[in-house]
Amino acid sequence: MSQNENIEDLIKNDINFLGLIQYKKSPRYVALDTIDWGRFNKSKVKPVAVFVDASTEEIASTLAKSPIDIVQLHGKETPETCRKLQELGFSVIKAFGVDSEFDWTVCKDYCGKIDLFLFDTKSKKHGGTGVKFDWDLLKSYPFEIPFLLSGGISSGDLSTLKNNHYPKMIGVDVNSRFEVAPGIKDIPEINRFVKHLRDLNTD
Repeated sequence: MSQNENIEDLIKNDINFLGLIQYKKSPRYVALDTIDWGRFNKSKVKPVAVFVDASTEEIASTLAKSPIDIVQLHGKETPETCRKLQELGFSVIKAFGVDSEFDWTVCKDYCGKIDLFLFDTKSKKHGGTGVKFDWDLLKSYPFEIPFLLSGGISSGDLSTLKNNHYPKMIGVDVNSRFEVAPGIKDIPEINRFVKHLRDLNTD
């Protein structure tokens, strides 16, 4: 998200998290001092700061004047970095890029040092590709830590999400398939998607 009016429209939806990209090479980068935090005061939506290979000091400094207490890490951050961020009071979502050669053992050392995993399609762009990986790999997920699913998710995937059971998956992270431009979301389309996704929880 990058525009305050678009953010205000989005947080009226039944969503949990809203991502603010802090990776300056991304077309979705947004400076946090341009965000109107008052828009979040009456909302349950939590802002999440997304970083790529930033140090704990850089992350803490960037977020010092914001209400953000959740970070999403999309680089090669170590388990030790994640642990330090938790000690600083942040909840940590650690993203992993998944391809056909993905090995679950790369996640093992992060257990106990993060709050959520996020599985996205492997890419040099660190996400936002609009491409899916093979979700069948999630059927062998071996850990107790909950995870989010990302990577090219669109409204056309609702039936697949309904028909597949991933016990530790607690949500989906949508992005490029719901944009009208980088960092600007198609609010009516997200509204329709969220409504149908919530309906899956009642089935």
